[in-house]
Amino acid sequence: MKIFIGIPLGGGIIKHIAKWRKSHKQKLKEVNWKVNSDLHITLIPPYLGDAKLALAVIKKLAETQKAFAINFQEIAFGPSPAHPRLIWLKSKERVKLQYMKKQLEKLNPEFPRLKRPFLTHVTLARFKAKQFDTLPTRKLKAKFEFTAKITSLAIYATNLNISRGRRYHILARAKLRG
Repeated sequence: MKIFIGIPLGGGIIKHIAKWRKSHKQKLKEVNWKVNSDLHITLIPPYLGDAKLALAVIKKLAETQKAFAINFQEIAFGPSPAHPRLIWLKSKERVKLQYMKKQLEKLNPEFPRLKRPFLTHVTLARFKAKQFDTLPTRKLKAKFEFTAKITSLAIYATNLNISRGRRYHILARAKLRG
């Protein structure tokens, strides 16, 4: 089973995202919108791994980390303007999350590492690159100001459902201090 480590989002930001999505769903109906329960920030990308070992690692890190806030600023196409295939909720916060990612990698050197720079984002929707030309808009830079409180880390299992895309399931959580 493929698992990954991420940060689950709380109800406040989920409601705010749902409201934005509802107001844009008709205009962007060609995209595959993520269900609310799948919204998260990925720290360690999917890999074939041992969930019990991953749980021990996130518990160890959670013991040393306080709950914190992340400010989100905008919703835009990603990962690059030249080749978009996602709709992202973006944040400029990197320092705290990069630190947590590095600590996870230190605690388990077997975790996969990405060569590209870490960007704090939440994937709201996916579409095939070739679909971009069929979208009614080629530019998306919507202001989305929200501060989300981050209180836990989670281990997710990923399942590919052909008719509904990827779906994630939280296997375990580790609560951050305070």
